[in-house]
Amino acid sequence: MPQISTVLGPVDVDRIERVMIHEHLYIDLSHPGDPDAKLTDTEAVVTDAAALRSHGCNTVVEVTCTGMGQNLQRLQDIARRTGLHIVAAAGFYYERWHPRWVREASPEVIEEYLLRQLVDGVPVEGGDPPVVRPGIVAEIGTSDPISPQEEKVLRAAARAARRAGVPLSTHAHLGSNGLRQLEILLEEGVPPHRIAIGHQDLLDDIDVHKAIASTGAYVQYDTVGKERYQSDDVRIRLVREMIEAGYGDRLMLSVDISRHAYLTSRGGHGYAYLFERFLPRLRGVGLDDAAIEALVRDNPRRFLGGDEA
Repeated sequence: MPQISTVLGPVDVDRIERVMIHEHLYIDLSHPGDPDAKLTDTEAVVTDAAALRSHGCNTVVEVTCTGMGQNLQRLQDIARRTGLHIVAAAGFYYERWHPRWVREASPEVIEEYLLRQLVDGVPVEGGDPPVVRPGIVAEIGTSDPISPQEEKVLRAAARAARRAGVPLSTHAHLGSNGLRQLEILLEEGVPPHRIAIGHQDLLDDIDVHKAIASTGAYVQYDTVGKERYQSDDVRIRLVREMIEAGYGDRLMLSVDISRHAYLTSRGGHGYAYLFERFLPRLRGVGLDDAAIEALVRDNPRRFLGGDEA
């Protein structure tokens, strides 16, 4: 039975139920221009995320990585208090958030750094267990256009993911350059079924999404509910068109909670919005239960577990 690494240890794939494939439970991207760009109130996060269990969701892929304020001890605490399986990430965001050493390092040095995290694990001071093995390389970010620095990191991340045998998920800024991300990852030998191209719901271009899915890679519509960036009406249409085109087995959903303002206690839509509001709307446009469960259960399980089918 394939296993998935979580912050509390390995979990058999058959214990994974519904999945939030691209989320944050603790992140800090605050800076003088945006001091509120953070999600550090553990009590509020626990209350909000615990609601997922009542919707049959027991797994969260937490894509906060180095340079984004990753805190594995907090993730362990949240996992225990919510009962969620939390998959931690190894990686680097887009160039603005790269640590200085990464900017100066060769691809080989970055690759070995990530590989050590994936294979040996990351020590967690005061943690239980004291070492956490990330279960995914994420969220590997690129801007528009992709900078040489970002391409260097993307290639290094691809090599580490391939060698460790784990999936890789990207941050495509406003959905841009997803096909180029995919091209680079495939050039570096990552199997397409271990690749998920992120934030594609922010790009209203179904031909791009079909092109990504046609290779066997996954397309993520992972900012559901963020209507400031894209209307959910557009997301509904894109989901329906992808399924009608035969790519329902290459599509995954999430809501990408990344700051306090998105929590229900702060007036936002919250983690459970996907199940409480968005999935019912998919049923309303004619999608059956099997098609919907593929988006939030079958496809994420296959992606995380390495099943090529």
